[in-house]
Amino acid sequence: MRLLDDGASAVTAAVVYRFHDATGALLYIGTSASVGQRCAEHGSDKPWFTQVANVRLQHFPDRATA
Repeated sequence: MRLLDDGASAVTAAVVYRFHDATGALLYIGTSASVGQRCAEHGSDKPWFTQVANVRLQHFPDRATA
């Protein structure tokens, strides 16, 4: 799995994350303040998670902006 991060600063209140398969098709989009925990949750109970090839992260100052 390849992680594509927009390079935002370490101080982030909300992250929009997109999971794409190997062809670039969007599998899922979500938002979280704890992306690592959220990815682990998806990995444990979502059948599509095995298809994830790329994860793109976008950082925002707050959830409303995200």
